[in-house]
Amino acid sequence: MRPPRTTWGRLALILPAFGAMIGLFIWRGPDWNLVADAFRFVAWQWVVAAIALNLLSVLARAGAWERVIESSPPSESVSSQMPCSRGESESWRGSRS
Repeated sequence: MRPPRTTWGRLALILPAFGAMIGLFIWRGPDWNLVADAFRFVAWQWVVAAIALNLLSVLARAGAWERVIESSPPSESVSSQMPCSRGESESWRGSRS
């Protein structure tokens, strides 16, 4: 079975599922008093430390990728290697004479 291609067809599949999910969350969801109690006892300094370490990790990975890209041998850009970027799109699609 193929998914519908139209926006309305996709919405007809997604909206009932989303509504069911929201309904189940309201019906069988958490006790919000317990959730509030859990946040009252959080050691917020550890939450801030975890977020800071996560951001440092993202910066370190970005720097590592930048070094990898800079050390790679120079080549043409990816778009210049695609046949459709130089007007040669007919060569891979077949000519339409």
